[in-house]
Amino acid sequence: KLQGDAQLRRRLSRIEAEYERQRRLLDDRETRLSSVKEARDTWRQKAQDSAGELALRTEELRKAAADRADVKRRMAAEEAAEDARAQLAVVRAERDMAKAEVERLNSEAGEAGGEAEGAGEGAVGDDV
Repeated sequence: KLQGDAQLRRRLSRIEAEYERQRRLLDDRETRLSSVKEARDTWRQKAQDSAGELALRTEELRKAAADRADVKRRMAAEEAAEDARAQLAVVRAERDMAKAEVERLNSEAGEAGGEAEGAGEGAVGDDV
């Protein structure tokens, strides 16, 4: 009976040692799993942060592009307005020159008409 008890104790000791080894192995695996989960969560958070920053930057770039297009449209409108003002100035100058030419021609026509009247009266006076 004593020999059977000693065998049972040795067997129990081996089982306890194997149990302890398996428990340590399980603890190590749980620790590694926990570390992996923490790393995964950290990377997941970093990915979310990066995605948020990317979305923000994309929106900033979209707004900048829209602002740039708006500035280009305004610049084109300003250039068109400046061209229109320059053309208006040319038209006004041409109008003023034409007006002066008409006045000069009217003045010459008036003088020529006055000379013709003067010549006509002299001729009528000579006939009398």
